[in-house]
Amino acid sequence: MLQDQGELPIMDAVRVDANHTVVKTFSMPLLPIVAEEDSTSFVEFMCQLAAWHVELAAFWRHAQERTGHESQG
Repeated sequence: MLQDQGELPIMDAVRVDANHTVVKTFSMPLLPIVAEEDSTSFVEFMCQLAAWHVELAAFWRHAQERTGHESQG
């Protein structure tokens, strides 16, 4: 899915200040064109990643609590 984004057109953009002077230029791709199937898969994978992150954080909290209780005695 990401490799396909490399084929998209690039547009140049500028940032101007209050005096209408260009202060920054940069290039960025146009909005990605993603197939419905790829978009659905991406959302599902991100949900799985978020759930994994929650489980991992809970695991480490529990491990730290156990370590703290063991060291106290």
